[in-house]
Amino acid sequence: MGNLNVVREAIRNAETLDDLLIVLNETVPALLNVDEREILASEFCDLPVYSTDYPTDTTEVWSWDSGRKIVGSSLPFHIVVRGEE
Repeated sequence: MGNLNVVREAIRNAETLDDLLIVLNETVPALLNVDEREILASEFCDLPVYSTDYPTDTTEVWSWDSGRKIVGSSLPFHIVVRGEE
């Protein structure tokens, strides 16, 4: 579980939506095995957000800032501009 805690810490330390996307798309696959990814996926509802302006539809939306959001159903996740999905 050591790597899982490293990834959790990296998620907590992500200062921007771009930082978080890097953690999700690069750090998670590099450090976690399949079982650890399943555990982390169950915690995705607690990912940080960078704006109090909630998206209207949060289906497959994992985090957001004032103008963009991280979306996807599996790796790799993507950043899209709000309203351009």
